[in-house]
Amino acid sequence: MMTPLPPPYVQRIAHGRLVFSIGIGQTGGIVNPAAFSYSYDRLRFTKPVFIGDTIRTRTTTTAKEDDVKRPGSGRVTERCEVINQRGEVVLAADHI
Repeated sequence: MMTPLPPPYVQRIAHGRLVFSIGIGQTGGIVNPAAFSYSYDRLRFTKPVFIGDTIRTRTTTTAKEDDVKRPGSGRVTERCEVINQRGEVVLAADHI
């Protein structure tokens, strides 16, 4: 027997880590062909993702730092936002 979900969620929601892995996975090979990741920072789940929602990912380069010890190398920070079909940001993180 299933217990009804308490408000405000009257339907099932997708687990946040699932949304994170799918959202970031959508960017792999496109924005980051080397598939290298140093870290994620400022990870926030801003709205729930419900079963059946459609999500897409938008990335914006927000910072670039040159490595003084290795010319031609550096670190890039991208703001990753996962957006649902209503245009709402459901997840935001900085990919370093």
